[in-house]
Amino acid sequence: MRQFLKYVLATLVGLVLFSFVGFLLLIGLAAALSSSGDQKVDIKSNSVLKINLDKPIEERSNENPFEGFGPFQGTGDAIGLVEIKQALKAAKEDKNIEGIYLQSEDPMAGWATVEEVRNALIDFKQSKKFVYAYAEGMSEKGYYLASVADKIYLNPVGELEWNGLNAELSFFKGTLDKLGLKPEIFRGGVQKCGRTLHP
Repeated sequence: MRQFLKYVLATLVGLVLFSFVGFLLLIGLAAALSSSGDQKVDIKSNSVLKINLDKPIEERSNENPFEGFGPFQGTGDAIGLVEIKQALKAAKEDKNIEGIYLQSEDPMAGWATVEEVRNALIDFKQSKKFVYAYAEGMSEKGYYLASVADKIYLNPVGELEWNGLNAELSFFKGTLDKLGLKPEIFRGGVQKCGRTLHP
């Protein structure tokens, strides 16, 4: 019985110590997150905004304090489309920012996202501020973004990927006619608001 009580007491002491240390770690983590949250950046006059778009671009950025730890890894250092557009709008109105240094070698985003960033850069240029782009090598998407810039600089030994754009559509009517087959279409049209719209 004495042995049993000794193990129970040791377990209770261990639980109390674990809870106390966990509570202290939680307070430290909360303090670190709150102190690194809203730091105001002091922008000096004649500053240039550097935008590095060689990362995954998502709709919104996700601030994960556990990034890189075990199952919390997520998408790495992805940047948000909303935050890019907000930064460009703020830079357009900020008198201390003279222009933008754009780094867009290979943006990891779809064409629609790339076009939204490009339109935001075009809007920024209405402020008569410069946009310069530099890259070691460029993909089609990177060059499409850089085409907004006043000047594009490419490393002399760099590469410019230019395969062109294409789209492929499959048409089966002629093949089916030659084979003497008639397709059976179960549903046609586009669903919208609970109604089927027929062309």
